[in-house]
Amino acid sequence: MPFIDLTCPGCGAPLSAPASIRIYVCDACSTTSTPVAPSANPRNSSPLWVPPRRLLRPRLDLPARGRILLLPLWVIPLQKRESCPKLPSELRIPALGRAAFGRLVDSARRLSKSELALQEVSAAEGRPVPRPPQGELEVEEAFAIAEIVTLGQVKGWPADDQLAGWEPSFGAIRLVDLPLGEVRGGVMDLVFGLTVDAALLRNLELIDARARLDPDLVHSPA
Repeated sequence: MPFIDLTCPGCGAPLSAPASIRIYVCDACSTTSTPVAPSANPRNSSPLWVPPRRLLRPRLDLPARGRILLLPLWVIPLQKRESCPKLPSELRIPALGRAAFGRLVDSARRLSKSELALQEVSAAEGRPVPRPPQGELEVEEAFAIAEIVTLGQVKGWPADDQLAGWEPSFGAIRLVDLPLGEVRGGVMDLVFGLTVDAALLRNLELIDARARLDPDLVHSPA
């Protein structure tokens, strides 16, 4: 498997990762970085950009047994919705699943359709995630999938006639970690309550993150 060699923009330590990985996490300082986005400072000489990254606050109770996993998720606000009210306020793109593109797009559609507001946990509120997971989709790929979702290429949502002459306008992208729980032989996310497609988790480093979640951050279902 080919590896690439880069330098962490946080601490300067060497990064060594498989070429398929496009979200890098430094072993020394846990800084997350990814190839530079067009919106990043063009005067930045580093080939890597450090995106904002937060842990999502679980809305559902943690399962009593099984591992708690973290799924990296790109979140992109959608700024122009007036002519297409069916479209969501933001697009939520799993950063994994490149090899299962159709399922990745479908998962992005399902996550984006939810009107649930995401509650992010800052470092000041709860425990930082010392080793957040890596991912396969960089910024440009996340925007490409966001365009597929917004331009109605997923059948039936929204209707093609609602999108005539419409172009998406995206806001600043950020990266979050979606907590997942192993339940009844499968995996369910603990924010939206949706079953997670196993194809998205195929290349995820399945580290149990249960100890990283502060119990005070967990909300019981209403």
